[in-house]
Amino acid sequence: MLNVNYGRNKELLVKCKKLREYSYFVDTVRKFSKKYNFSTAVDKAVDKCIKEEVLDDILKKYRAEVKSMLLTEFDEEREWKLIAEGFEEIGFEKGMEEGKKGIIKNMLSNGFTKETIIKSTGITEEDFDKIIVS
Repeated sequence: MLNVNYGRNKELLVKCKKLREYSYFVDTVRKFSKKYNFSTAVDKAVDKCIKEEVLDDILKKYRAEVKSMLLTEFDEEREWKLIAEGFEEIGFEKGMEEGKKGIIKNMLSNGFTKETIIKSTGITEEDFDKIIVS
C-alpha cells in the first residue's frame, strides 16, 4: 500500500501527473473543509484547482459528478456522528470496566498478590474473581 497523500511518496507523484493532481485536489478539499462545511469546501477546491489548471480537464467537464461523488462518499458530519454513536454504544461504563480489567491483569502479571490488588484498587473480592475468570 502506498501513501499518495499530497507531499508523500514524491517520487511516485512526480512520475504520475494525474495522481499528483488528484492528491493535491484531495489535500485542497481537506484544507478548505477546516474552514467551511464540506459542500462549500468541495466547491472552493474545485474552483481553485481549475484556476491552477490542476485536474481542470476533468473538473470542468465533470464538476457536478465529482462533487456528488465526494458528498456521497464522504460526509464528515455523518462520520463523526457514527463514531460518537459507536462510543455511546460501547458506553463509558463498559470502557471503564475494560480499563479496570486491564490494570488488574497487568498487576497480576507483574507479581502483585490478590490481596494487594484488592487493597490498592478498592475492588471487591467478588469483582476480582470475575475479572480473573474473564
